[in-house]
Amino acid sequence: MACMANATVFFFFLAAAAAAISCHAARAGNSTATAAAAGDCKLSDITVSSERTGKVVEGQPEYEVTVANGCACPQNGVRVSCPGGGGGGVPSVEPVDESKIRADEAGLCLVNDGMPVAEGSPVTFTYAWKQPLEFAAAQATPRCS
Repeated sequence: MACMANATVFFFFLAAAAAAISCHAARAGNSTATAAAAGDCKLSDITVSSERTGKVVEGQPEYEVTVANGCACPQNGVRVSCPGGGGGGVPSVEPVDESKIRADEAGLCLVNDGMPVAEGSPVTFTYAWKQPLEFAAAQATPRCS
């Protein structure tokens, strides 16, 4: 049992070291590592999930939306489809934190004021509306340097 625990800890530290080395190489300006890391990021690395919080606001269910980045490189300028359309932002009977999501271009909303969304640091916001809204990743720019 102790050997299995030691092996698990060893592999955890090995994976953490590999991630740190890769990140360090990308930040150090190693163009090959930077290009490889940027090339590995895809729009599909930006995931958007939504779930009911259980809270009711003015008779409408509240939802929490999480925008996460599954790529090792932070991604700037993340935009998602905005269900309200027409540049009106997210429809809600409660105020929506516009530093987390706000109308930007026709049909798109800017996430996190355009600041990077990093792996392990998702952006969350809540809204209350009569039905769940569909958000989908539309744009993102990897920043591996």
